Amino acid sequence: MFKAILIEGSRGGDQQVALKSVDETQLPEGDVTVEVAYSTLNYKDALAITGKAPIAKTYPMVPGIDLAGGVVTESDNPDFKPGDQVVLNGWGGVGEKHWGGGLAEKARLSGDWLIPLQAPFTPPRQAMAIGTAGYTAMLCVIALEKQGVKPDSGDILVTGATGGVGSVAVAILAKLGYSVTAVTGRPEEEGYLKSLGGAKQILDRAELTEPGKPLARETWAGGAIDVAGGQVLANVCAAMKYRGVVAACGLAAGMDFPATVAPFILRGVTLCGVDSVMAPKADRLYAWKRLAEDLSPPELLDSMITEVSFDDAIGAAGQLLEGKLRGGRVVIPVAVNRRFEQTENNRGCRMSDPKEQPISRFPVPELGSLPSDIRDRILKVQEKSGGFIPNVFLALAHRPPDEFRAFFDYHDALMEKESNLTKAEREMIVVATSNLNQCQYCVVAHGAILRIREKNPLIADQVAVNYRKADISERQKAMLDFAVKVSQSAYAVNEDDFATLRAHGFTDEDAWDITGITAFFGLSNRMANVTSMRANPEFYSLGGR
Repeated sequence: MFKAILIEGSRGGDQQVALKSVDETQLPEGDVTVEVAYSTLNYKDALAITGKAPIAKTYPMVPGIDLAGGVVTESDNPDFKPGDQVVLNGWGGVGEKHWGGGLAEKARLSGDWLIPLQAPFTPPRQAMAIGTAGYTAMLCVIALEKQGVKPDSGDILVTGATGGVGSVAVAILAKLGYSVTAVTGRPEEEGYLKSLGGAKQILDRAELTEPGKPLARETWAGGAIDVAGGQVLANVCAAMKYRGVVAACGLAAGMDFPATVAPFILRGVTLCGVDSVMAPKADRLYAWKRLAEDLSPPELLDSMITEVSFDDAIGAAGQLLEGKLRGGRVVIPVAVNRRFEQTENNRGCRMSDPKEQPISRFPVPELGSLPSDIRDRILKVQEKSGGFIPNVFLALAHRPPDEFRAFFDYHDALMEKESNLTKAEREMIVVATSNLNQCQYCVVAHGAILRIREKNPLIADQVAVNYRKADISERQKAMLDFAVKVSQSAYAVNEDDFATLRAHGFTDEDAWDITGITAFFGLSNRMANVTSMRANPEFYSLGGR
């Protein structure tokens, strides 16, 4: 059984929508079965759920034109194997005719509709922060480029700029160096639009919604991306400068197009239609490649989205249609209550084997139950580590979120900042003092990091066993002498110890850093020992050991 949002009813009649348990035998035909980590709530999904438009062509129907982090569990498609992570973007009739949409914990689909989920869009929440809307925005930018539009061509007009397509389009154009005029019906969001980096001017949508002249004053020099259609699109085309280009991808303002041929035959304006639903696979792959290059940093995506729980997705559909959700990007954690770890051949995720040794004597929370900032932090570490989550993150998530945040914020402040101590030297301190405190987890985990930092497969064992005979410099030995004294007998530290450090080129501020690292990991060592924290098996082979 798996959970899914199920729309039941009949064509032309009333429909009922509920989050239900569904038997796996009800999954539709397809050659790839996936476990869905994240989905989105798009405009089309909201129409389907609320019944505001006849989106569902058959019943029952599972909405959701997007999914990501889908871990393949079964595959008869040669392009995908169990353990692969995939992304689906609004392909064909998913959530419309094919009932296995993304708003379900499982989906069965044609492999031809899927593309591999690649970095930097792992963790999969990042891919769904983009979703079909962001992917469509990229297709629009590519359409402008194909028509010769460049950053020096002039201002680019983006309608619906606070919506899903528009906000991502503004951010992409900003990264590429374009100047953007953003059109929105929500002038109070001016600060948000300017934070995306490219909105130099904000235009009230009302200026484009009334019937205008067939050929208006030439205003927009470079190009335009329109998500509205209707009168808005007609007015945009009428105000383009000579040989301007308009990429049209939406109909939020209507399906009609009350325009004349004047802009096209008198000014040579080009109107490009952009379709994201049936785009060839090569175009989809290229669009995602460009998104990886031209949309950053991840924090920008976070500012564009609203995260809604799977349980609350049905209620959020109405809010989306009413324009109450910024960015139009609603990300739904569907089935992230899994322990993510590395599979044999893929940096994917799968459920942990329940027969494994427990990683802590205390209960370990499910990933999906954690606050979104903590979950995102853990998934980013998973990506950086090559696919597994260091157990310290899961074990310490047992405690209230503020304790978790404070612990790892201080860790990062000590271990990631600019300092006279190299990052490898900081790891030496951790390994040497953790060994004295008999902390297996910290010696194993940070020994792996030390091997990687130093590009030396022998260094961690040497430092742990007897750093005074390790292949390190005299300066580093002096540093570790000081750290060991802080760890084992801090009460005895005196001016002579500082003088020794100074003689080896360290400042008093460096001494503070050595002390801070030693003290922090004294806490970490004790927590790891008391919780019986187990080191991930992956650590033992990292760094060429």
